[in-house]
Amino acid sequence: MRRAGKLLVFTRSTNRLSDCSSGECRLKTAIIIDRRRLVALAATFALAPTVSHPTFAQAWPTRPVRVVVPYAPGGSTDTVARITADRLVTFASPGVGTVPHLAGELFKQITGIEMTHVPYRGDAPALADTMAGRVDLQIGGSAMLEQIRSGQVRGLAVTTAKRSQLAPELPTVAEAGVPDFDVTGWFAFFVPARTSREIVEKIHIDTVTALSDPTVKAKLENVGMVAIGSTPEELAVLLKAETEKWSAVIKEANIALD
Repeated sequence: MRRAGKLLVFTRSTNRLSDCSSGECRLKTAIIIDRRRLVALAATFALAPTVSHPTFAQAWPTRPVRVVVPYAPGGSTDTVARITADRLVTFASPGVGTVPHLAGELFKQITGIEMTHVPYRGDAPALADTMAGRVDLQIGGSAMLEQIRSGQVRGLAVTTAKRSQLAPELPTVAEAGVPDFDVTGWFAFFVPARTSREIVEKIHIDTVTALSDPTVKAKLENVGMVAIGSTPEELAVLLKAETEKWSAVIKEANIALD
């Protein structure tokens, strides 16, 4: 008894990644990455900043420096911080703990490329700053497919294991050079643990029937989602696997919700 999933997007001013979703009654989340961009990101960390006044010169840290700005994105403090920290590679997401955020952390852990996460309250403000060049790239939601299709941004890759049927021209992250990278965003229906089997089966049948309706499928595809029905047992297996996978990523990245 599952639902639909969504897309993710990496963006950098005019370049962005849009995610695609698909899965069993879930929509797979996709992320976009540019191989040349990855090379550029790696090269960024090979550069050392210059110091205007030798009197204050000191050894630059051997690891990337994280700048924390305790104010909302877009304000004067945020802008100044971004300008002065221009040697840091930043990636925007719709918020701490979201699938795009976790996908970015997983990407960092697999590739060893250091990026600074810049969380926003949704895709829209993150997209605005990405297009304005205030962040280097964005990992966002399926809504970004509209901007990709209109030519406002350029999709580079999807995070799912296979190419998305909604954007088949986009390669997967694995095809772009990061083997075994697979991130899927999904939705599901849950009920209290003590709910009777009969009610669970009824909800499951009704959900699968709805997701099989051509009109429903078309509406979901318009917002970047692909619905594939699954059983409650299959959802349980997925949930267990996802919990184990992301628990490890969250622990290594030291992610904590406020």
